[in-house]
Amino acid sequence: MSRPARRRASALLCIAFVSSAPAPARVCRDAPFPEYVQKLQALTPAVAVERPAPADVARFFAALPRDFECFNHLFGYYDDAGPFYAKPYLHLLFRHIARAVPERDYVAKIVGLSVNAHGQADQTGALKRASREILDRRAHVFVAALEPLDAASERSVWAFLFGAPHPSNTPLTLEVQARVCKASERSCESSKQAYARARLNERRH
Repeated sequence: MSRPARRRASALLCIAFVSSAPAPARVCRDAPFPEYVQKLQALTPAVAVERPAPADVARFFAALPRDFECFNHLFGYYDDAGPFYAKPYLHLLFRHIARAVPERDYVAKIVGLSVNAHGQADQTGALKRASREILDRRAHVFVAALEPLDAASERSVWAFLFGAPHPSNTPLTLEVQARVCKASERSCESSKQAYARARLNERRH
């Protein structure tokens, strides 16, 4: 076999190997990933409408995972698009959910999903917006949901809220900062440090 022929054969072998390689595994902590997909797929038609029923959005919310990694595998882009990357549209759905479930349950789950989260656009960006809306409107409730977390986990929540790309577009207002500081000394310092770090990184870029 000539040298060019050997090169072509080698290239074809590499392509075949890559195409046959297994896709990265999607994992969830408390249940197999396919179980989450099955439950959420069954509930999606009822909530992917203009005015979903409160009972339907409450069931959908209850079926969501409690950790960001699993959530991102379902709704984000983890090497490729997750099964719910496009539908249902969480930017709208979270607002329906907030009215359909008890505030304490809603806030606890949204804050829990924000632990070790990282900013993205599209569906996972809806989580960041939902978490930030709670902080801005109900700061003392948001801070109460942070209390059970260890210090590192709380810092990760604040970093998620104020992270890239442009924290100056949605600044931490003095009013909200005062309410956070009134509710918790730890949250006061963590929020200030996270916001200052985010602004510094923004200026550097």
